[in-house]
Amino acid sequence: MRKLKISLLLGMFSGILFALDITEAAGKKVFLLDSYDATYAWNMSEQTGVQAAFKDQKDVEIKVHFMDTKRNPSPEFKQDAGRKALEAIQAYQPDVIIALDDNASEYVIQQVKDIPAVVCGINKEPKDYQYGENVAVVIERHPFDQVIRLLKDLVPAAKKIAVITDDTKESSGAAMVKLKALAPKIKAQSNIDIVGYHEVGSFREFQTLVQSYQPGQPQAVDGLLIFAVHTLKDEQGKVVPHRQVIKWFIEHNQLPDLGVFDWGPQYGMLAAVTVSGYSQGFEAGKYALRILGGEKPGNLPVLDPQTGDVLLNLAKAEKLKIEFPLELISMAHTFDIMEALDPNFLETK
Repeated sequence: MRKLKISLLLGMFSGILFALDITEAAGKKVFLLDSYDATYAWNMSEQTGVQAAFKDQKDVEIKVHFMDTKRNPSPEFKQDAGRKALEAIQAYQPDVIIALDDNASEYVIQQVKDIPAVVCGINKEPKDYQYGENVAVVIERHPFDQVIRLLKDLVPAAKKIAVITDDTKESSGAAMVKLKALAPKIKAQSNIDIVGYHEVGSFREFQTLVQSYQPGQPQAVDGLLIFAVHTLKDEQGKVVPHRQVIKWFIEHNQLPDLGVFDWGPQYGMLAAVTVSGYSQGFEAGKYALRILGGEKPGNLPVLDPQTGDVLLNLAKAEKLKIEFPLELISMAHTFDIMEALDPNFLETK
């Protein structure tokens, strides 16, 4: 019996492949290039979407390669990760590449001109990359206006918020550019001013900013929008595990906190309006199938999947004395606990 194998490369430095038998198949080969690592929930949901797109196929083999650039954000590491990914692609000789998130585009796909590719989770404008006609694009655009409007619905007196994120230029930097462009629309819709945009590199700076915006402080705001906290460094320049950052934040923040990723409400933030990583991967997988069927990547339009979810944390709402409307609860994904307050939270990867 022929079988489709999902070969999971557990890190760039490991030469061991673990194959998962998914369904009957053999033939075409897909190289699934992941910018990050298997502990990052967003890209794992993208991978789930890709695999769902291929679930009925019987002639496809998929190999997953992690670049691990979220936990190792230095330019030198990213360049080396790109070189190793290119070597892995050359050795595998795939029929199509599916690349997840911006680092895979910047350090790998721009240099690949002879193999069809689909990129997804792209925060920058496609024109910022030197894609060839061999590349189809699925972009990632976060619903910042919707999540801030949600804050206004939940806290009608809210007038000022601040935004804090890490300084990952490929994702956070690009997202902040788009948020600043949306600010006039947000002001018109919600009468909320964004009084601070902070892209920070260190955990200490993150802590200082969060504390400076709390109730009773001179620059207090009515809410915080947290985008990403995965590359903050300690005083020795080492990346602080994101769960450690989130645990500190959930324990110390007294404001309504919002985000655009599902981990926020899951771990204890009040609410999020998300882009679906699953949809990003699923649409990229569908594009890859069309390419394997003979369509040219350059003829496929840039795609912006609009599907997403509203997520609410009921325990956080109770703590803040905020009441969610029943109709909002009925349409949202809800969480009953704040996971970051669990004594074992830091033990989970």
